[in-house]
Amino acid sequence: MADLPHLSDDEFLAALEAGTLPEARFNHVAHVRALGKSERYHEAITIAFMSLIHGQLWHQAEGGDWEEFRVRNPQLFRSDALLAYYPKQVLESPEARARFLLMPLAGVPPPAGRCA
Repeated sequence: MADLPHLSDDEFLAALEAGTLPEARFNHVAHVRALGKSERYHEAITIAFMSLIHGQLWHQAEGGDWEEFRVRNPQLFRSDALLAYYPKQVLESPEARARFLLMPLAGVPPPAGRCA
């Protein structure tokens, strides 16, 4: 039962999105199961939020629990949080869904050629 097999995929994803999966049960197998619904996965959003969350954890090294983190970082829970870093049309693009995109700094041209 480590991967919550008693739940259908739809039930599993609904519980994941609602935040009702027990933390102890959201192991590696559950992460892989969530990514198995590839039409729901968005690479740029996932990596961008992981980076923002990691940055806040690093700056707030004193630790704390989930509720303290949520209260100290309300900007991470805004539906438009990534619009400070990405134009909406980029986030909605098929390319951003498929791969992480770095956004160029304002006034700094991207490097010549294609980066892998």
